[in-house]
Amino acid sequence: MIRFFLYVSMAFVTAFVGVSWAARGFPIHFSYPVPIATLQPNVSSTFGDDSTQKKHQSEVQDQLQSPENATRNALRLDALQAANAYALSPCGPGFKAELVKTPTAYAKGYMDIRGCTFMGCSDKKVDAAGAAFDSPLDHRVQDALKDAFDQDGITVEEFPSSLRIGVLNMAKNQGSSASRCTINAQGG
Repeated sequence: MIRFFLYVSMAFVTAFVGVSWAARGFPIHFSYPVPIATLQPNVSSTFGDDSTQKKHQSEVQDQLQSPENATRNALRLDALQAANAYALSPCGPGFKAELVKTPTAYAKGYMDIRGCTFMGCSDKKVDAAGAAFDSPLDHRVQDALKDAFDQDGITVEEFPSSLRIGVLNMAKNQGSSASRCTINAQGG
């Protein structure tokens, strides 16, 4: 019985000290002086400054004038056609295989310029890849890929592992392996 009163009194004292300390904002006192330096403002841009946007648009225009752009246009058109075909008819014969094949080539072009998969990417190469694949046609391709991936039945897992980041960047969607085709074929 004495132990019980001892434990209760210890719990009461601990709770009293903890609540008192919390009520004061958990103060901690140092016995040595803490050096305080004045903060210097470091403003690198101003409100409404769109210099980075202008730089990116300039890089996009340079990429559009590049001789490699004609090769990328063929990849863009193939990927756009395959994505639109799959989005319109996800159960159509061969559309899924084509949807895997053409965005693979499209994403490979993106990843070749980017030069890395995930870690250790240089900002310059990532910006160059972003500019090379930021044309109006690229936006149409990426919208069509997103629509195709929204149809389900395809995931980024079906693409080579080295290109999955590129496909995910392009499709803006991981997709779903649950296919509507098997559900409809089973009487759904």
